[in-house]
Amino acid sequence: MAILCTSLVLLAVIAILGYIYLTWNNNYWKKRGIKGPKPKLFYGTQPSLITGKRNAIYDYLEHYNKYKANNKFIGIFTNRTPGLLILAPDLAKEIYTTKFRQFQDNFFSDTFDSKVEPLFGLNPFLLKGQEWKDKRAEITPGLTISRIKASYPVMQKVCSQMVDFIKNKNKIEGKGYVFDCKKLTQRFTIQNVSDCIYGIEAGAFDLKNDSELLKQAKNLINGLFESLGIMFIIELVPLLKNIWKVSFIKPEVKKFFTTLMRDAVELRKRNQTDRIDFLNYIMQLKDRKGLSDIELQAHSVTFFLDGFETSSTVLSHSLLCMGRNKVVQHKLRQEIEKHCDEDGTISFEKIMDLTYLDMCVNETLRLFMPGGFLQKVCTEDTELVNSDGTVLNVKKGMGVTLPLYCYHNDEEYYFNPNEYNPERFSPELGGEKKYRDIGAFMPFGDGPRTCLGQRFALTQIKIALCELVRNFDIDVDDKTRKDNLLDPKSFILCLDGGIWCTFKELKN
Repeated sequence: MAILCTSLVLLAVIAILGYIYLTWNNNYWKKRGIKGPKPKLFYGTQPSLITGKRNAIYDYLEHYNKYKANNKFIGIFTNRTPGLLILAPDLAKEIYTTKFRQFQDNFFSDTFDSKVEPLFGLNPFLLKGQEWKDKRAEITPGLTISRIKASYPVMQKVCSQMVDFIKNKNKIEGKGYVFDCKKLTQRFTIQNVSDCIYGIEAGAFDLKNDSELLKQAKNLINGLFESLGIMFIIELVPLLKNIWKVSFIKPEVKKFFTTLMRDAVELRKRNQTDRIDFLNYIMQLKDRKGLSDIELQAHSVTFFLDGFETSSTVLSHSLLCMGRNKVVQHKLRQEIEKHCDEDGTISFEKIMDLTYLDMCVNETLRLFMPGGFLQKVCTEDTELVNSDGTVLNVKKGMGVTLPLYCYHNDEEYYFNPNEYNPERFSPELGGEKKYRDIGAFMPFGDGPRTCLGQRFALTQIKIALCELVRNFDIDVDDKTRKDNLLDPKSFILCLDGGIWCTFKELKN
């Protein structure tokens, strides 16, 4: 009995100490005169990150709508860790640009260790300080307009393969076959990116066999998202950041991509192919700067990730918007046909100048940008001034969240924000620059850490959308939901339930 009583007392003490630990910071923002939602035990102020009952961006949207009228920022909690939610787009833009020195690192940088997880850890998105500058400087010249233009014929070839795949699928399955647009666009991006990076074909449009590269690419992405549970534990006990360095990639996936890169390099050397692409660039970089094999592989995976998942997400939602808005689809088709060459192709220069295409893609990015929020870390003590003039001393190490989705869907900046309306980005109304200047449109971020793969991603999205709209009448199937509700389980923002479309061949 005595042992039982002692055990119960011990458990009670542990429970009390645990409760005190978890709630110790609950008054952090109240003490500093900063408004914000009251945190909940374990959940903090973003319960959906844990419960998965709705997409986590809706928690931020709820706080945004409640407090934005009188606050430029509010206090929030990730689990028990205090942070700031930036409600004013102009302040978010300032954090990206003029205050970049004070907020130059991204939030999850300490979670990944480049020694334990080099394929992710050496990604410029996660690197900090001088190391970030060095690695970004290494990669940037490999993604110039001239190199993207050199890869354009590859993109055209892959687009033709996608068009033929859809036609053949319709013949086999019968007219009216319903395509899962995410799977279709993943086939396109994996085929395109693998050819542009590794100089190999992924076999993604094989009607009989599944692509091994596509399978492993999904495993790579899933490994990253599955790590969110570990990140939650680490945020619950921040000290773990310094002692718990976990590998998020399964050994077999890591082996696949390291072998793929090694084989691609050996094949390129053996054939003495002088192809102007990303592989060519990083091979030259390795020789010039003495990069290790793992650094070479990390650079290729960085580019691979940037070009695969997020691009397929934007492209699939572009198809959704085309299918839902036939007038827009018809107008875009007219613009495309007007600029096609005699052989039916469209040049790199012309596709970069298609104004209405730009407007359509920008409007898709506004409604369905893949990353709904970005979290930064204060890297140098600074001050932020709230709407009422209150000055907050932000200490080094404080997390800051920029809820980009909220800015993109705010009726203060966009009339009828839930409506797909490319005309809002027309040059006559100021185009995207009007919204960028006030911080209300930042799908790729802003400032020195803007997305490295932005130009490549936009190019492959645009040419793929052009070819699909030019060759097919796109309809959204009834199994696709009618509203824009986001998938509660997905970290990348995408329509709940998937996007399902039919592609009726047009007579050119």
